[in-house]
Amino acid sequence: MLKPQSLIYSFVGRHCLGNAHLLFDAPVTEAALSAASLRAPDTFCIGSSDPWTHDDVTPLVYINGARVEFCGSALVALSAILEGAKYKTLKVRGQAVELCRAGNRPAFEADAIALGGRCRRIKPGLWPSIVGAELEACWQYAGGYVIAVLKPGTSLITLSPKLNDLTRHSRSALIVTALTRQRNADYQLRYFAPQFGVDEDQATGSANMIAMRFWHRQLRRRHWVAYQASPAGGLIYGTVKGRHVRVAGDVLIQSLT
Repeated sequence: MLKPQSLIYSFVGRHCLGNAHLLFDAPVTEAALSAASLRAPDTFCIGSSDPWTHDDVTPLVYINGARVEFCGSALVALSAILEGAKYKTLKVRGQAVELCRAGNRPAFEADAIALGGRCRRIKPGLWPSIVGAELEACWQYAGGYVIAVLKPGTSLITLSPKLNDLTRHSRSALIVTALTRQRNADYQLRYFAPQFGVDEDQATGSANMIAMRFWHRQLRRRHWVAYQASPAGGLIYGTVKGRHVRVAGDVLIQSLT
């Protein structure tokens, strides 16, 4: 049976447990990694068919038996644990992603436009009913995301979206966000993707890439701190650099060998 070498939590902070990942050092097949993810529900399993020392290696990430094409929390985990990762480049969803650092925090930098695609403002339609709250605006991204901005004063923590309706209504993952001053953050976010095997992601690097560039367009700020108001909680740091966003976070690493 395939055995992981490390348990890594990404985007941890005070009262924030972040996302859990199991890292497999040896080259693995997709079938074996998918099976491993079924034995560890709601935990991201990270591996590769090539040794991590290879140039332009492509990470494989699975959760609940489903492959995740772009997993930002897994990239932060890899940035933290791979030796010499400061300048390492991975291939993820067709683009080159650089593992790097933001101060003392492990980070990655990627093209947010290539990930999210073109965006357009859309009529709320059924989205307030799906989200379960009044919305200020909705934006559709061609890359498979919808951003729903809550009206001021609406609680994000107590939100309970209708996930069955989300699955029936759309193939897009749902990002719900609002500006905040809580937990020293600039905005808060929750991310729902039941169509892709994750009812709610606890601390999401890719969704925050999209959200950081969205809020940058609204307020013209480059540096952001995000609080992911999921049950586990996550604290995500980012810098918008044109098309690119650098996403960073604190991690906890536990050896399993």
